[in-house]
Amino acid sequence: MATTEARSSPLRSLKPLACLAAAASLSVVHAQQLQQPASLAEAEITATLTATDNSGYTDARESRGDTLLSVEPRLRLNTRGGRVSVQGEVGASALRYLRGTQPDRVLPQALLGMQSTLVERWVYLDASAAVDQTASNPYAARPDGASSFNQITTRRLKLSPYVEHRFAPELSFTARSDHAWTRRNGRQSADDPRRDAYEQQQTVRLEQQPLPFGGNIEYLRQDTRYAGDAESVLTLDTLRAVANYAVDPQLVLGVIAGRERSEFALRRHTDTLYGVRASWQPTERTDLSAAVEHRFFGTGWTAQFTHRTPFLSINLRSFREPTAQPSSQILSPGGGTTSELLDAILTTRYPDPVAREALVRTIINDLGLPETLSGPVEVFADYAQLQQGTSLSVALLGRRTTLALAVHARRYRQLARSDDPLGPDASFASDNEQLGVSIDLTRRLTLQTSLSLALRASRVEGLGHRNGDFTREKSARLSLQHALSPDTSVTLGARRQLLDSNVSASARESAAFAAVNHRF
Repeated sequence: MATTEARSSPLRSLKPLACLAAAASLSVVHAQQLQQPASLAEAEITATLTATDNSGYTDARESRGDTLLSVEPRLRLNTRGGRVSVQGEVGASALRYLRGTQPDRVLPQALLGMQSTLVERWVYLDASAAVDQTASNPYAARPDGASSFNQITTRRLKLSPYVEHRFAPELSFTARSDHAWTRRNGRQSADDPRRDAYEQQQTVRLEQQPLPFGGNIEYLRQDTRYAGDAESVLTLDTLRAVANYAVDPQLVLGVIAGRERSEFALRRHTDTLYGVRASWQPTERTDLSAAVEHRFFGTGWTAQFTHRTPFLSINLRSFREPTAQPSSQILSPGGGTTSELLDAILTTRYPDPVAREALVRTIINDLGLPETLSGPVEVFADYAQLQQGTSLSVALLGRRTTLALAVHARRYRQLARSDDPLGPDASFASDNEQLGVSIDLTRRLTLQTSLSLALRASRVEGLGHRNGDFTREKSARLSLQHALSPDTSVTLGARRQLLDSNVSASARESAAFAAVNHRF
């Protein structure tokens, strides 16, 4: 298949980081009388040598063995001051194939976030920047571990200035403006529809706490545009009014009414929406919230359940809503990461966020836990879609055993009105359905040694024009980690990966690896 490669200087991948630094500087200028910040900084480097019998993850007739050397330096920062807080990490993976079966590459990775107060109790600014690697072909293998195969660099920048003020303990006002830019570069198919994108969301809300009656009125505008297009892919203008009643301090019920103007696929409509809401917080550690609405595309909903104990953290979310980007920084629902789940477990015992961050990082490093939990792969669509899905993430932190579990189910279909007699257009090629699960189990054998087992399984199936296309992937990894000193550890392990597909070449891969990690 013909491919094209964007010409871009490696420095361009760091542009979002420069923008974030500029935003942070602007906040510091406006913020006066800064308190002495609490800071946490950590640098580390990991060198991994991997021997694989199939470096290209292709079928057995074309497979070639190779030895891959990966060097990954990384810097983490967490600074919390009186008016500005910055947290994140910056790093890269330098990949060298000793037999030259795959191209050598340097893959940058970064994630930075900032929260700042410009005017106390009134004006704030949040910002984030990220550089990460995503699958260039969603129906091809996604390697377990460092690899230059099937990778494309994605850069994201988000700026969110907002006004938030509480006029009284029960009356609050919010006006927020979210702006997100996504840029991609790398090798991709000539017929791949993915493009750079700009998203924005404007929110204005006035809320009265239920005592026992309350409510809020909210205006929301969402807009997504792709580079080179004069028209928006998806625009939503929504006005909602919610009346709430507190049955008791833990349970609040509400009814929703409003109007919504939708614009997509060169059509514009205005419709009435209505629905119900509920919020239940039986304890400070358990929270359940849900909303169900009748909207122009049918029934939409969002529900989230979180629960934490000193040893367990659960995050469950379900949703059905429109989107113009599966990996939207604004509209796409989020789940839990390993660090967020562990942070929730330790919240009561370690109330200081900086000290808790250091402890979470120590647990992840000492046990070799995954930085992120598995999630759906991005199948880019250049049209508006209706996304429906459920995600579950669980972390269990025992005295010697740690478990991280992630399950996701997603379905993306072309967005259409519920009263459209034609329904979705079967010619659109990016509709898909996904299901995935990952289990990471770690057992501490001694104070210095731990044994880890990681299991992954995922499925991507095409819908509409690609009905019948599928890719199923399974992987297993067993590793033994031993601490040579408080700052240095070695890891030995092996993995097996299986790929079955009628779109790309089915493949089998076995690999053994050895890694050394040192923290400064």
